[in-house]
Amino acid sequence: MKRSAEPADSGTPEKNKKMLIANNILLNAKTQRRKEIKTSRLHVFTSFALNYRKTFFLFLILFSFPVLSSFGKGKPVAVLQKQETVIPAEEKRKFDYYFLEALRQKMLGKRDAAADNLLRCYYIDPENAAVFSELANLNISIGHIPLAKKYMIEAVRLEPENFWMKQALAQLYLQNKEYKLAAEVSEEILKKHPEKKEYYYILASLYAQMQQPQKAILALDSFEERNGTNEQVALEKFKLYISAKNQKKAFNEIDKLIKAFPKQTKYQSLKGDLYLALGNEKEAEKTYRSVLENYPNDPLATNQLGLLYIRQGKTTEGLALLSSVLQDKATDYELKKNILSYISQDSVLATAVNDTIYLNIIKSHPEEELSYLIYAAYLLDKNKEEGIEYIRKALEINPKYEDSWMMLVNYYSMKNDTTGMLNATRDAVEHFPENSELYYAMGSAARLKKEPETALWAWRKAIALVKDQNTLLSSVIQGQIGDLYMENHQKQEAYLAYDTALIYNENNILVLNNYAYFLSLDNENLSKAERMSGKAVAADPKNPAYLDTYAWIYFKQGDYLLAQMYIEQAFANGGNTDPDVLEHYGDILYKTENKEKARKMWQAAWELKKENEKENIILKKKAEEGEYVEK
Repeated sequence: MKRSAEPADSGTPEKNKKMLIANNILLNAKTQRRKEIKTSRLHVFTSFALNYRKTFFLFLILFSFPVLSSFGKGKPVAVLQKQETVIPAEEKRKFDYYFLEALRQKMLGKRDAAADNLLRCYYIDPENAAVFSELANLNISIGHIPLAKKYMIEAVRLEPENFWMKQALAQLYLQNKEYKLAAEVSEEILKKHPEKKEYYYILASLYAQMQQPQKAILALDSFEERNGTNEQVALEKFKLYISAKNQKKAFNEIDKLIKAFPKQTKYQSLKGDLYLALGNEKEAEKTYRSVLENYPNDPLATNQLGLLYIRQGKTTEGLALLSSVLQDKATDYELKKNILSYISQDSVLATAVNDTIYLNIIKSHPEEELSYLIYAAYLLDKNKEEGIEYIRKALEINPKYEDSWMMLVNYYSMKNDTTGMLNATRDAVEHFPENSELYYAMGSAARLKKEPETALWAWRKAIALVKDQNTLLSSVIQGQIGDLYMENHQKQEAYLAYDTALIYNENNILVLNNYAYFLSLDNENLSKAERMSGKAVAADPKNPAYLDTYAWIYFKQGDYLLAQMYIEQAFANGGNTDPDVLEHYGDILYKTENKEKARKMWQAAWELKKENEKENIILKKKAEEGEYVEK
């Protein structure tokens, strides 16, 4: 029977079980295998071919020998003297064929077939490290890290100089959280390959993980001896010394960096930043001032000192320093952008920055779309409509900048300009066809414009894009699809959409409320409606719409006392201006024999709805006659 290819990151339970069975058989097969090696290999392969299915289960196992029995204890395996095995040319040809076939089957996701071929390789050459290495990879692919680790240890034993196998073994130790053993292997790698720069960082990280900062520092010292100092090493050593409670040596590392790069003032400012991070504002200010004494126009030190002043409450002095940085043409654009971003998040600081600063940045950096977007945000925050023109200018410069489109769509959304929003999203998805938020916004705009087909298409597209990655968004969209169907009197389609929304997120309280309310209007499945509505009220107990729904369901069930209790809560929590709440309150009061007050509620509801007389004939009649009328 032909098997289909399996995905590389997982396996079917049946095939993974085969791998485990094979591993267990191999554990017991090593001793027997030593005897079999003395027999004719041709005989072994003839027998194997005749018993293919049986020996498959013998397969993966052959690689967990008694020689590996100390692995679980974390002890290094004794390196046995490897004997050179002379393999006849015909057998070598077979080995090469089976090994390449194993690799091919593995690439196809057929782990059992790959395992079969590796077993054949083992029978030919039981001391081949590559066989063990590939077996380790097969076990990694089905998530059996401990077994993979055993096989990779055996591969390293057979080829102790193989860098790639040792690297894989170190990674397996790391995945198994055996940091000490991972560090030991990394040390061995560095002894043989001191040029592998990344292993100094790996080793330092492992020792830091084991709460051994001094060993971590020694690893980074070794890096510096070979490669000199750099910012990353200095900062890592700084953090390690701080964790070792040695602040003096920590700052010595930064001083070494400053000495190595005396003309790069960023390291001197960095020293101030680190003082600040440790809560030492006095030394931080002293450091920034020291930089500015030697480099009066240094933008980074000026910026940092300005931010420190603002933090200390010296807002005027701080803003003066930041403004000087913004107006300096030589200042790095990224720094200017960061300053404006910082200022824009504080309403008090934002008032101190005027249009001139933004326009000067645009003049200095006309090719940067962010120059226009930052100014647009500033203008729109002040309710100045010309901000939209600067968004459009940013889009002219770079239509592939996603934030520009999102800003444009949000602008139209806040203005309730559904036409502008719909057009903007249509243009935006031409450039970003994988952006689910744009399709969601398109659907929302289309619904408001009474274009249900466009809305459904856009929302379904959004759900298809997010799939199961964002179940909350999918639930929201399905809920809106349900509402749209209800607006178009497609009840069954609406209920199906609501059910789907609750599969994505069973706690979507808006869907729970709406679904329950529509069921109550149709007098259908009131027990289900009660459960859903109760859940919504429990999640948001002061929401007048949710309380109104809950009250109305009890009304439909004939439980007028409970209905009155919840409608009064709805009324008290803001529902006194909602015509639906007022009408329901009147209906409930009538059923509890409070007909005079019921009529007052109906009249109040009618005052809010009388502009749509045709849609509210029953309400008008109740308000005029004071008698309850069943809808």
